[in-house]
Amino acid sequence: EKPMGLNVDAARQIVRASRESDRTLMVAHQMRWESVPMQIKQQVEAGELGDIYTAKAGWFRRKGIPGWGTWFTQKEQSGGGPLIDIGVHLLDLALHLMGSPKPIAVSGATYAKFGPERKGIGTWGTPDWDG
Repeated sequence: EKPMGLNVDAARQIVRASRESDRTLMVAHQMRWESVPMQIKQQVEAGELGDIYTAKAGWFRRKGIPGWGTWFTQKEQSGGGPLIDIGVHLLDLALHLMGSPKPIAVSGATYAKFGPERKGIGTWGTPDWDG
């Protein structure tokens, strides 16, 4: 799944276990294999977009907040909220499309306008109104 670990130590343990067991390790970044990113990757590799030296990525969850009040909306249970749930996919996709350069700087932001007011409730899962 993703993220590979909730911190650097956890990720290092996973890499170590993969190497010691002689197994292939893959983090679930499935957006790389969707048709539009694959087409963009072909354009990048063909040099059609010129030199790429910066990227900005964003996501709007159209299905709303899944399972409001359940584990999904509780940081101690989900690990890190939207930046871990969706943001990690966008970061991976941006770096992948750019040829996996070593980042110089990365920043992220998330906003909580709707959740605290119980607005934007999604159709995934069953809400826990006491959660």
